Amino acid sequence: MQSFLVIGKPIEKAKNYALDFCLKSKIDKIDITLIESEKAVGIAQVRDFQKRIFLKPLKSEQKAIILNAGNGLTLESQNALLKVLEEPPKNTIIILLVESDESVLPTILSRCKTISLEKDIVEQKDLDEYVKIFLSLKNNGVGDRLKLAEDHSKDKETALRFIEGLILSTENVLRTSPKKDLADAIKLMQKTYTEIKTTNANLRLAMENLLLNLFN
Repeated sequence: MQSFLVIGKPIEKAKNYALDFCLKSKIDKIDITLIESEKAVGIAQVRDFQKRIFLKPLKSEQKAIILNAGNGLTLESQNALLKVLEEPPKNTIIILLVESDESVLPTILSRCKTISLEKDIVEQKDLDEYVKIFLSLKNNGVGDRLKLAEDHSKDKETALRFIEGLILSTENVLRTSPKKDLADAIKLMQKTYTEIKTTNANLRLAMENLLLNLFN
């Protein structure tokens, strides 16, 4: 894997780690690109990132593109990053800097090797149970969906963990069965995930709205 997510607070801690990592990897300074933003990284910064990523290294065998997202990332910019994080050019190392893993979507986390300077590396979740839930959703009636929403809206952490598992399991299915309804489902889950994480949304209503509208 050539895509890394470095978590550090303050963000300068993550930046210094990334630069030191590049130098230890024998990447010349001229082949290290740092993209920063005074506000949340938006689609403009991602487009700049995408332009630079396919340039050839000048002095080193590989180059590094560092995207400083210490001020956060918009949902649009995260979705635009997904493809390139999964399949970066072979001669390129991508490093995304954030202050907290809560600022990024689970689909971003799944595409990166996470290096936390605050705690141990994030564990890989067991998605078997979520796959079962996902596969059963299309056949679930209103009552079953409302019960599922009730069971997973007891607190914000529970709701976010549940949606995260659903997103990752749906994405796994999407890779082998590229269908529009699956892509639409992921977009709806990402929107709900961001709403719950960043606002004081009513958890029960948000979960009910999500589960009642999936695949409908």
